[in-house]
Amino acid sequence: SIIVSCPKLIDLMKSNLYRYQNIAVIFCLLALALSCSSSKQIQPAKIVPPVGVAFQLNHNYTLTEILEKAELEGKLVFVDFYASWCLPCQMMDEEVFNQREVFKYFNENFISYKVDVEKNNGANLKLLFQADELPTLLFLDKNGRVINRNAGGISQTALLNMAKIAKGS
Repeated sequence: SIIVSCPKLIDLMKSNLYRYQNIAVIFCLLALALSCSSSKQIQPAKIVPPVGVAFQLNHNYTLTEILEKAELEGKLVFVDFYASWCLPCQMMDEEVFNQREVFKYFNENFISYKVDVEKNNGANLKLLFQADELPTLLFLDKNGRVINRNAGGISQTALLNMAKIAKGS
């Protein structure tokens, strides 16, 4: 009796599986149709402006171009000499240049120039401005003369004070 009923049980399971498989396909098609006809529209992604000092990079611009831009906009130039391996430089990027008070003040009052001392004209600028310690931070007038300088990492407060002193001269 068990041997006789097993094929019947298997046939019963197959017919039910086929029926449930059809129901699953119908359910999926119904769900797809409902999602397509939904009145809810997909909202575009919000564009978040970059946060931080708006640096111009030395592999994109020369110092002469930066000085010309600063003169046209009536601003001073802020220069950050750095290298990719420099830990104090990375700390400045992560903890100082991205602070709201810093980037707001710098973006309004300076053309900021970030110089990688190992790329393009960086080695020459490093020699010209004697930027032997990294980071070296400079404030330049429209003629490229140094108004204020700092060698090594610096706090947000100290950097803002330096910037305000440079702006006042």
